[in-house]
Amino acid sequence: MDVDKNKKLDFFVDYLNEDLYMIDSATAGTDYDHQRVSTGVKYSGKDRQGDYEMQFYYTYFDKDQRTRNRSTNALTSFDDMTFNSYVADGKRTFNVGDKHILTVGGEYRQEDYESSRIKDGSGKSVTLEGITNNMSKVSMDYGALYLQDEYMLNNKWLLIPSLRWDHNSKFGDEVTGKLGTTYKLSKNARFKANVGTAYRAPTASELYFNWKHTPTAFITVNITGNPDLKPEKSLNFDLGFEGEYKNTSGKITYFHNKVDDLINLNTTYTPGVGGMVANATYENVDNATIQGLEVETKQKLGNFFTLRGTYTYLDARDDKTNALLTGRARHKTSLQLMYSDARHGWDATLWNDWLTGYEYTSDGANQNTGASIMNFVVNKKFSNGLSAYFGINNLTDVSNDVLYYEGRIWRGGVKFAF
Repeated sequence: MDVDKNKKLDFFVDYLNEDLYMIDSATAGTDYDHQRVSTGVKYSGKDRQGDYEMQFYYTYFDKDQRTRNRSTNALTSFDDMTFNSYVADGKRTFNVGDKHILTVGGEYRQEDYESSRIKDGSGKSVTLEGITNNMSKVSMDYGALYLQDEYMLNNKWLLIPSLRWDHNSKFGDEVTGKLGTTYKLSKNARFKANVGTAYRAPTASELYFNWKHTPTAFITVNITGNPDLKPEKSLNFDLGFEGEYKNTSGKITYFHNKVDDLINLNTTYTPGVGGMVANATYENVDNATIQGLEVETKQKLGNFFTLRGTYTYLDARDDKTNALLTGRARHKTSLQLMYSDARHGWDATLWNDWLTGYEYTSDGANQNTGASIMNFVVNKKFSNGLSAYFGINNLTDVSNDVLYYEGRIWRGGVKFAF
C-alpha cells in the first residue's frame, strides 16, 4: 500500500502444508508432515536524506515424523519439532554531500526451538503409542548493529568501509569490520577487492542435535550436536575483475579465507542393513584455509537466447592435517541456456550442474562422489496479475544417496496478484 509519496507499507502471509511418505525399507515407511506459517510487515520510504525501512516478521515451523511397520502399521519411532522466530530489523541511509552514502542499521532475532531432535540435558518425556521421546527446548537471542560508508573518491574509485557488532545470548559480543573497493579500469572493466573479518556463533542445532533420520530409502543418518562448540572467526579477502564487451560479459574472482574454530560436520560411513549408515558430528576445526577461484561468463545469442557458464574451484583444508574438509565439492560447474520473450510473456531456462570431488567422509578412505544434474523450467506471464510455471528437476533421473538426489521431480505453479 502506498501510504504517501515515496512511502510504502507491505504486509505478507505465507503458508505451507506438506505431506510426504517414504518407503525406508521392505518393512518400514515414514510419514513427514510439515507446516510453516510466516507473516510480517515492512514500512519503507525515501526522503531528501536517503532511504529507510523497518520490518517485523514471525515464522512458525512444525515438523512431525512418524515411522511405522509397513505390515502392521505399528509405530516404531517418532520425531517432533517446532520452531518459532521473531525478527525486527531496520536501516537508514544518509546522503552526505556528493561523495558519501552512510548506512546505519540493526537487527534483533529471538529463536525458540523445541524438539525431540535436540538434547541439552533438560526437557520432558513424551510418549506416543508406547514409544517415549525426550523433548528439549532451547531459546537463543541475537542482536546486531552496523555502520557502512560508500565513499566515492573520484569518478573511478569507490571505497566501502563497514563495521558490525554482533551479540549472542550464549556467546556474548563480537565486533567485525570490512573494507571493499571498486576501481574502474575503463568504461567496461572494473577491479574489485574486499578484506575483512567475520564471525558466526553456533546454532541451537549445531550445539544440541541428536537426530536419526532416513533422507533416502538406502541410507540412515545420525546427526549429533556438540555443546562445547566455539564460535568461528575468520579473516577473508578476495580479488576480482569483471567487464563487458558487446554481447559478452564475464568476471573472475579469487577468494582466500583463514578460519579459526571452523564449525564443520564431520561424517563417517559404515555398512548397515539395506544400505549405509552415516554418523555425523559437529566439531570445531582449530584452523582451516578455504580458498578458490570463481569464474562466470555470459554470451547473448541473438534477441532471445543467452548462454551463461559458471565454475568454482574450492580448496578447503584442515591446516593441521592438510586433509580436505568434508561436505564440500572440489569443483562446481553450471551451464545455462536462457530464453526470454518479454513481448509474449515467455521465459525458460535449461541448465546442467556438475559436482565433482565432493568429499563426504573423513574416516581415511578418501571417499568422494559427484553428480551431473539437468533441470528445466518455463514461465508464462498471461497478464499483470497472472503467471504460471512448469519445471522438471533432475531430468535424467539421477540417484545419489550421499548428495540426496532421489530422482526426477516434476513441479508447477500459478501466481495471482490482485
